[in-house]
Amino acid sequence: ANAQTYNTWFWNNELVQYTAFTGGTTRQEHRYFIGDQNWQSIWNTYSRYASNDVNMLDLALAQKHEALQAVALTLKVYFMQNLTDIFGDIPYSEAFKADAGVTKPRFDSQQEVYQQMCMELERANRLYARAPYVEESRKTLDRMYGFDMEKWRRFNNSLYLRLLCRISGRPETVVDSVCN
Repeated sequence: ANAQTYNTWFWNNELVQYTAFTGGTTRQEHRYFIGDQNWQSIWNTYSRYASNDVNMLDLALAQKHEALQAVALTLKVYFMQNLTDIFGDIPYSEAFKADAGVTKPRFDSQQEVYQQMCMELERANRLYARAPYVEESRKTLDRMYGFDMEKWRRFNNSLYLRLLCRISGRPETVVDSVCN
């Protein structure tokens, strides 16, 4: 949340000059000086968080913990959706598979990414329905919703709605079994 608030401030408030950071030379968005480091920082932040979520998913799969699998899928899609909306085509189907020897993942088209994200949110939704509770001892680990799975499911569905709004009017992106 802090990283997104920080980025939002610079990219929304500074770029449109609602505010202007004039206390130094490190940030120059208000002057439309946008360099590669700006984009690299956003890429690194969102991809790192998505990578953490894939790791969480792998651990939850190993533990056969469906509720944690659902949360991991929701968060992965949340961060990857930001990446594809900013950059367009991104690695998705082969992303985060360095352990399997994939060190140069192929870039999926934005259409393919959206289809895969819809499938993962559907999968998460099924997991939320099957595993609506998390044991009390784990609830303090979740600072967002305290593992209140109903709240996570609502977040998942609102994210899903956001994806559907982004692809509305693009029938080529909607697959019969996905996003319908």
